[in-house]
Amino acid sequence: MGVFDEDHTVRVSTLVKLWVSEGLLRPISGKSMETSAKEYLIELVDRNLILVHELRSTGCIKYCKVHDLLRDFCCREAGKDGFYHVIWQHKSQGSNRQRCVIIPRGTTKDEACEALRSVPLARSLVCHSLEVVPMPESKLLRTLKAYDRDRYGTHEYLLDDLFQFVNSRYLAVGVQFVGRMYGIPSSVSFLWNLHTLIIFHSTNFVASSFWMMPQLRHFESYKGALHLQRPPNGNVVIMYELQTLKGVDLWNLDWHLSFPNIKKLAIHSGEFQNLESMNTLESYTNWWQVKGNTFPHYLKKLSLGSHHSNWDVNEEMLKNIGALPLLQKLKLERAHFQKGVWETSEEQFPRRVGNVWDAINSLGILQRISRGVCQDNSRGPR
Repeated sequence: MGVFDEDHTVRVSTLVKLWVSEGLLRPISGKSMETSAKEYLIELVDRNLILVHELRSTGCIKYCKVHDLLRDFCCREAGKDGFYHVIWQHKSQGSNRQRCVIIPRGTTKDEACEALRSVPLARSLVCHSLEVVPMPESKLLRTLKAYDRDRYGTHEYLLDDLFQFVNSRYLAVGVQFVGRMYGIPSSVSFLWNLHTLIIFHSTNFVASSFWMMPQLRHFESYKGALHLQRPPNGNVVIMYELQTLKGVDLWNLDWHLSFPNIKKLAIHSGEFQNLESMNTLESYTNWWQVKGNTFPHYLKKLSLGSHHSNWDVNEEMLKNIGALPLLQKLKLERAHFQKGVWETSEEQFPRRVGNVWDAINSLGILQRISRGVCQDNSRGPR
């Protein structure tokens, strides 16, 4: 937690990914590393070492913080052990000791350059500064965090330069492309150990070599969407490790995709043909015009539509949504109900935990509904 700025609220999903990429967790039989990380976090919260800043609508921790005194203690001990080097706070102890460089907010470009030169063998770089920070030269780099979805400003690196870090496990950056070729280069196939790839880019891009990262667990694209292209070696793709896939374009998808352990899926446009067969999927978002009526049985979060266009919700879709036994959060944005109202039956949302609106009955386990903008003053379930 000491790698984050003072008084900075930390997104739990980011913290979990960093713990996994840094190798701070021991694998537990039968559990994913992400599940173990969340259990460790809850244990730290129970001991009052980590503070809960904000909960999700489903009751899970969304943001957390650490007390200033505990953060200062973490920074001091980490500096003594050479675990990481925080600019302004620590003096470099030599090129072979400090494994992580922290660049706080307010750091100038010259200060960042000097810090990177003083620790040439650093394995991690976490940048909170809004100044442009040069690409680190360490070939041993495993973690590069230079993009934060909760803050404005990002560093734009050439995508080709990122893939020189063949040992990388976590890359979260803003990127730029050379010329008119908006695509992930084939050199991505060298990143055999990459666990997390988070990209911020204003233009849609393509990736024919996306399937050549066998250890990839989390891919997220913000602002620009990734268009998935047919793999060069056939019509079937299976990515066993993938758990998160966000910001993808699935238009003209005429081959078979399989993600046996997928948990979070967010589609920019298009639809998955075998969506209902994803039994591990817990969160599904589709910002485009939704046409399918069936959803995975164990879904907990469902978000359909966006503020860009209106779309129709048919009775079959409403019936199938109401039959999801574990659904906790539902968002239907700019949705038009054919009857002007969603009338639920006793069989829908079977596990009752209370109502959200006065006009809603029999909501069962459903804990939050967000209507967005409904056409014709359409009303939610009652």
